[in-house]
Amino acid sequence: MASIEVSALQSKEKRMLSLKIQGQPYSKANSRKLVTVKGKPRFIKSDAARRYVTDFQIQCPRLDPLLEGDLAIWITVFYASRRPDLDVSLILDAAEGFLYKNDRQVREMHLYWRLDRENPRSEIVIKEIEIKNPHQSPRLAGV
Repeated sequence: MASIEVSALQSKEKRMLSLKIQGQPYSKANSRKLVTVKGKPRFIKSDAARRYVTDFQIQCPRLDPLLEGDLAIWITVFYASRRPDLDVSLILDAAEGFLYKNDRQVREMHLYWRLDRENPRSEIVIKEIEIKNPHQSPRLAGV
């Protein structure tokens, strides 16, 4: 089971959590296989990608209630080799219905690639946020 910490931020409405998921995620874009469904070709997740989603969801707690509103996420992926691309889309998809309702809630992402040949994993921090001016670029907010 993944280790998880859920803490209240400044108010009861805002929450933050951190967890570690063992295993190496696969690139969603590079982990597709071609199958035929009712005579039509379709691309689906590879067996390895589907296994990762299953393993992720076994390790991931199911929050009740789920995180709501806009979210900021920090993900550090520790890969077993230097080869993989930094792609967290499979992680975001796997967390739907476990940590938050939909990955479209993620409004801010901080991604980090690391190497750990002995212990591939993902360390994830998710925080409920309030975007004060959704029409302004974050880079221009302080100018």
